[in-house]
Amino acid sequence: MIGLVLLTIFMQVKGPAPVLNFDKPLLLATGIGYGTTSVKASTYEIILYADTYAEDENSARDKALAVRNQIKKIASEYGVKEEDIQLTNFNSLQPVADDPYYRVEQDLKISFKKPEKLSQFKSKTLEVTGVQIGSITPVIKGTTDYGPAIKKARKEAINSAYNEAKELAKGVGVLLGEPVFITEDINYPTYTGYEAPVEAKIKVKVSIYYNIIYKK
Repeated sequence: MIGLVLLTIFMQVKGPAPVLNFDKPLLLATGIGYGTTSVKASTYEIILYADTYAEDENSARDKALAVRNQIKKIASEYGVKEEDIQLTNFNSLQPVADDPYYRVEQDLKISFKKPEKLSQFKSKTLEVTGVQIGSITPVIKGTTDYGPAIKKARKEAINSAYNEAKELAKGVGVLLGEPVFITEDINYPTYTGYEAPVEAKIKVKVSIYYNIIYKK
């Protein structure tokens, strides 16, 4: 006689195992559901690499400063304040074999608050010699209301788990009893890339333990 039947979809249940009475047969079904909600980025965090080189160290450093000031000037045209630009890395490199130049590596982090001007700003900064874009990450406000999306995803996940449980019970020749324990895992979205998404996807996973009724 089967004491416990397990069905998992996509992943195993995370976290500590629930305290259940395994003296009675149980069936575990896991369902996945998704919901979406509108989001909008009000700020972008931009990382720029602005490296320079010259035949002597002082010239390389002077060039690095000039590039940094040029970036600040461009940024100011888009409303970026001085305090919104941070030098996060500055490294001076000595000449090495097959490379006779002194080099300066510097990274700048910019808090850019005009999303509608982002493409223009990218084009302008890339015109500066030695500048590369490291990353552009949209900052999504923590006040985004995920409630409706979670509700939709939860309903979908529960229905999915229930349908899977019915199919499994039918497959092993038992009847599906009442649910005795439910766990839920919610995955919130993360944001990376050059443009802000217009929708955020919420993932909800539910695991439901059901009693098993054996046919006579």
